[in-house]
Amino acid sequence: MKFFACFFALLGITAVAGETLFETEFSPGWDKTKWEMVRSWRFDSDGVFLQNGDSIENRVPEDATPREMRNQRAGETYAAMLLKTPFSGGADIGCTMEFTDRMAPGIVIAADPVVNTKGKLEFREHYEVILYDDGLNVWHHRFVGGRQTWTLAAHLTKHLLFKPDTRYRLAVKIQPQKNGKGAAVTVTCNGECFGYTEENFFSGSYRIGIVAGEGINRFYDFKVNRL
Repeated sequence: MKFFACFFALLGITAVAGETLFETEFSPGWDKTKWEMVRSWRFDSDGVFLQNGDSIENRVPEDATPREMRNQRAGETYAAMLLKTPFSGGADIGCTMEFTDRMAPGIVIAADPVVNTKGKLEFREHYEVILYDDGLNVWHHRFVGGRQTWTLAAHLTKHLLFKPDTRYRLAVKIQPQKNGKGAAVTVTCNGECFGYTEENFFSGSYRIGIVAGEGINRFYDFKVNRL
């Protein structure tokens, strides 16, 4: 089943043709009112996306080295935003993105954020599908005992698989299981593909967006189709 999911995904074919639910290019004039910025519980900083000529990129500290941004100053590079409109059922999510050093732009799929003690929106349970130089990771973030924890739910690893300053189209297909228990998740990028069953996927609606960190990440467009 996973083989055929990846085979059709690489051909750009979905099991059922679906309508476009959302589409944008992040060129000047994109509609910011459809999005909202969301913080991470791990970092005490407000993420910001800066406008380029044909893309947006996360704000990073100008005095930090690439290595510092991947490590002790990672919190200063983090930025994420979600579409305000919730989604449900199957979805085919695509985003063109790139990184300038090693990592780590991605697509985020989340439960509704909460308002934290500082009046800021903050993630609770969410998934991050992350592109980096050595492959693709799916991270599952949860809250346990009032703290954020995360596990690597699935991954594809090949040394220096993706290059810096190169645009890649990352796609994530979410297909709820017919028995109502979780969803089949298929991730494709630049001819690479893997899939897995996420048994704990949201049973109701969920939110979709982008996340950036650990370096300069650029995003060019974003699209959601119904499966």
